[in-house]
Amino acid sequence: MLPASLQIIEDEAFMDNTSQEEVALPASVTRIGNRAFAHSSVKCINLPASLTAIADDAFKGCDLQSVTAEGEAAQAWCVRHGIPVK
Repeated sequence: MLPASLQIIEDEAFMDNTSQEEVALPASVTRIGNRAFAHSSVKCINLPASLTAIADDAFKGCDLQSVTAEGEAAQAWCVRHGIPVK
């Protein structure tokens, strides 16, 4: 579980991490950095309305199957990358 006060998911923070398929980002997160979850086992993630920036390669190599995008930036990112949004 990520801390409720977390604001930035740093570049490559969870890159190649295969221990978690579902991630719940706290409502405080404003930015997801380059390759933050690249090549990880994440399949299900919520992208909170607080997000203002998501790196284009943040989820490179992931098999995202369920994405909840609550804000404008998150929804735009999903559309750009052809990812269906809940």
